[in-house]
Amino acid sequence: MNKHSFILSDESENSRGFSVLTDGIDLSLFLNNPIMLYRHNRENLIGRWENIRKEGKQLIADAVFDTNDELGSKISQKVEDGFLRAASIGLLPLEWDVTKTIVTQSRIYEASIVELPSNGNAVKLYNDADIVRLSFDTDDTDSFLNQVLAVLKLPAKTDPKKAIEVLKKIIDNQDAEKNKQGSQVIEQALIAGKITAQMKPRFENMLKLDFEGTIAILEEMKGKQNLSSQILNTDNDNKGLDKSKWKLDDYRKYAPLELRDNPNLYQRLVAEYNKENNNN
Repeated sequence: MNKHSFILSDESENSRGFSVLTDGIDLSLFLNNPIMLYRHNRENLIGRWENIRKEGKQLIADAVFDTNDELGSKISQKVEDGFLRAASIGLLPLEWDVTKTIVTQSRIYEASIVELPSNGNAVKLYNDADIVRLSFDTDDTDSFLNQVLAVLKLPAKTDPKKAIEVLKKIIDNQDAEKNKQGSQVIEQALIAGKITAQMKPRFENMLKLDFEGTIAILEEMKGKQNLSSQILNTDNDNKGLDKSKWKLDDYRKYAPLELRDNPNLYQRLVAEYNKENNNN
C-alpha cells in the first residue's frame, strides 16, 4: 500500500462563501486523537492520520487505513485505485473576521475521506450544540441549498453567496434585538434594585455567554422594597392573627398601619405601656 498524503484544508474560498486561515487552526486535540472518518460519520472510523503538518497555506496529513475493518479496507482500496481523492475537516470556528467570511481561529476535531469536497475543501463546521454542514455530495448540496432558499423566500436560482448575505443580515438583526432586550432587562433590574451599578458589567458578560439563562435569573431575582412596601406587606401578612395579647411594641413591629388607622387602639396600648413601665 502506497502512502497517500491529503490536503485537508487550504485558504481558498469554498462554495459556501467562506475560507479558513491555516495558521489559525488549533491542532492540539486532533494530534492527540487523529481519527479518520468516512463522510464525517462517527460510526465510520476507518483509520488515522499521521505526519500532520502545515505547509504554507495548506494543512496536510498522511492517511493510515484500518484494513482490518471492512469499510476501512474498502475505502483504502478506492483511494489506492484513485477513485477517492478528497478529504474534509471537521472543525469548530472560534473567531471570524469582521466580514464573517474568514474563519481566523478554529479547532479541528477530525478529518474524513469524502467523495466530493466543496471547492477543494469539503468542510463541516462543529457548533457547541449542533453540527452545521457546509459540504455534501452534489445531490445533498442541491437539496439543502433549495431548502435554505425556500426558508429565506429567495428564488430557486439565487447565488449561494447572496443567500449567505441574507442569512448574515438575519443573524445580525437577531443579535441586535437580543442586545436590546438584554440591555432593557438589565436596566429594569438596576432600577428595581435587583443589581447594583457595580454588578451591571458582570451581568452584561453573562448575557453573552448564556442569554436565556441570564434573563431568567434577572427576572426571578427580587428587588429591594421601599419602606412603605415593607410595612404594607407586613400588615397584610398578619391579617387574621390573634392579637388579643399583643402589646404596643408588637403592633409597631408587625402591624403599624393598624395603629395609624385605629386611634383608640393606639391610645389604649400607649396607656398600657406607660402603666407597665411606671409600675416597673
